[in-house]
Amino acid sequence: MSCSAAALQRPDLPAPAIVPRTPRVLLALASLALAITPALTAQSLRAGAIIGEWSGTSICVKAAWNAACHDEVTEYHFVPESPDSARAVIHAFKLVQGQLDSMGALPLVFISSAQRWDATFTSRRGDATWRFWLHGDTLLGALVLGPDSQVARHVAARRRPPERAPHD
Repeated sequence: MSCSAAALQRPDLPAPAIVPRTPRVLLALASLALAITPALTAQSLRAGAIIGEWSGTSICVKAAWNAACHDEVTEYHFVPESPDSARAVIHAFKLVQGQLDSMGALPLVFISSAQRWDATFTSRRGDATWRFWLHGDTLLGALVLGPDSQVARHVAARRRPPERAPHD
């Protein structure tokens, strides 16, 4: 299922930077995530690099076992747990009829050796982990299910610039 950025755009937010339309684009995003992982290790990211607001998409892996999944335009807010911590909290939202709908919050930990952030939880499908990687101002992610590490979703988002205070 493809989605149009114009149809799902909120007027007060920029259009999502990446709106995949075909399985070929999804494959390219997944390949990009795998290809940049070694480069991220070389960059040696700091734990707080993910802090901020991100807008993009969460695209389902198209498979019979994942048929109930729906592609989403998403927004993620990463907030620090403490100023000098490798831990943060992710607040996830999806766009529904032009409004942000909260999908909840999860604790997130920076895995220095892997140069990624993980949020592990238990769902109706069992244990699952959201994994996120940074490439500049692009956030890539995957929802990984169970002990087999089956990927159910791919995330691609762009950092939102901080809102500027109005001039006095």
